[in-house]
Order: sequence, then C-alpha cells, then structure tokens
Amino acid sequence: MLPIVPPRRARPVVVVLALVAVTDCAHVLPPPPQPEMIVPRTRKQPAGPPSDGHGRVLFDVVQGPTALEMVTSTETVVGANGVVTEVPVVEHICVTPCYVDAALGSHRMIFRPADSRADDAIDVMFGATPTVYRRHVAFGQFEPIKGYGGAALFALGILGIVGGASLYAIEELDSEYEHGEEPVAHTKRPLILGITGAGLTAIGGVIMHLSRPTKREGRAVQWPQPPGDTVR
Repeated sequence: MLPIVPPRRARPVVVVLALVAVTDCAHVLPPPPQPEMIVPRTRKQPAGPPSDGHGRVLFDVVQGPTALEMVTSTETVVGANGVVTEVPVVEHICVTPCYVDAALGSHRMIFRPADSRADDAIDVMFGATPTVYRRHVAFGQFEPIKGYGGAALFALGILGIVGGASLYAIEELDSEYEHGEEPVAHTKRPLILGITGAGLTAIGGVIMHLSRPTKREGRAVQWPQPPGDTVR
C-alpha cells in the first residue's frame, strides 16, 4: 500500500493556504475621537455630598444608556483539577448616565453595551473632587456560526486539494510499476477532487474574511466637575 502524501510541488500551496487562514485576524477599527466634555442630564440627582472617604463620579457613555458594573471584590475558586483561581465579584451599579459614589482610589468599572459582544473594563479613579467621566465604549462583534462554517469549508477544501494531489501521485507511481517509462493517461478523479477542494477553500476563505471579529478600543475623558457646572 502506497502512502498518501502530497507531492512536494503541492505542499507549498497547502502551507500558504493554511497561513492565510491563521493570519486572517480581527478587523480593528480606528480609535474613536475623544468624547466632548459635556455634563449629561441624569434622572436622579445625589441627595448630598459623598460620605467621608468616598469620591463621586458622574458616568456617561457617548453611544447612549449603558449598563455599568463594578468589581467589588474577588473570591477564590478551586477547580476540579485543584487549580486555584481568583474570580472577580461584580455588582450592577446603574445605567448611564448616573452618579456613582465609591471609596477613594481606583476601581474597576465594566461597561456592558447592548450592541456589542465585548465588555469594556477600565480602572476609574475616585478622588476627593467630584468628576465627570465620559466614554466611547469599546466595541466588538463576531458571528460565530458564519466564522465556524467558513473554517469548516476551508478545511474541507484543503483536504480536497491534498487528496487530489495525493491521488495524482499514486496514479503516477502505479503507472511506473505497470507501464515502466511509458506515459500514462490519468483519470479525472484527481482533477475533480483538486478543483472541488480549491473551490471550497476559496468560498470558506471569503466567508471567514467577511465574518472575522471586528473590534475597536474605547476612549474616555475625565475632568473635575466644579460646583455649579452647567448641565448641557
């Protein structure tokens, strides 16, 4: 039984196609502009100044109302394999725009936009002076069904190309045993298999490219809110 191995001339093609699949990375959008320093209107105004040892930040998202959470602590989780992991404990705080009071210092805040698959986590400083924090939230989208379907077609296409090249090589080797140096007429099976594989690879590659993840980094501005700052 002869080994099914693609000819040397076909191997570079397979390698190049595999590299194309691996390097078709996420589409990174240009960063957004810095948000305008506009104090948003809020439905609920704070009753008084923050308590001792606490700071106040007015959060707003340029894209619109967004769920806001805070990492309040961490808890230790021991997995089935004995691996110890620190898991953040997250608390829902409000929907922007809103005021948040927290102990002085840096706190991990998580923005969860409704139209994005990516959560936007960032450390925000709570100081003695009340501040306004406006953010263009990070954005991320991915269509897994299309992406995985394209990858499956791409893989089947590569198998078809390799199979066609291997079948062609096998027919050549068989002809040497049976006919010596006489030329042999190859069957159409290697050609059909190779063309089908190339077509599937092309279709799968296009689907993968069109459904690749899209992401954009967030951007924010934070500034002190002087007493009597006008809401616009």
